Amino acid sequence: MTTSKKGSTNFAFIMITILFFMWGFVHNLDPILIPHLKRAFSLTTLQASLVDSAVFIAYFVVALPAGFLLKKKGYKAGIILGLMLFAVGSYLFIPSANLQSYTFFL
Repeated sequence: MTTSKKGSTNFAFIMITILFFMWGFVHNLDPILIPHLKRAFSLTTLQASLVDSAVFIAYFVVALPAGFLLKKKGYKAGIILGLMLFAVGSYLFIPSANLQSYTFFL
């Protein structure tokens, strides 16, 4: 293996590791957000726990389509699509907050 190939592999490994830490950090914000949503929308405990469960339900629903995408297009396309969906979901927080709609947050 040449040094340029090893250097590019190290860079890719570092970037993927940073991405996983960022995703983990954002997922750890869910439990902090739930009590504030519960108070802001006067939610029941069941409704508030659906917010946290939505993340894990999404993993279940998207697992097979993501696997097919990875098999067909490769990991790079899968990661890029995942990041784009993550960005869209993050930006949707702004209209959700303005509309103050529980369903939109969910």
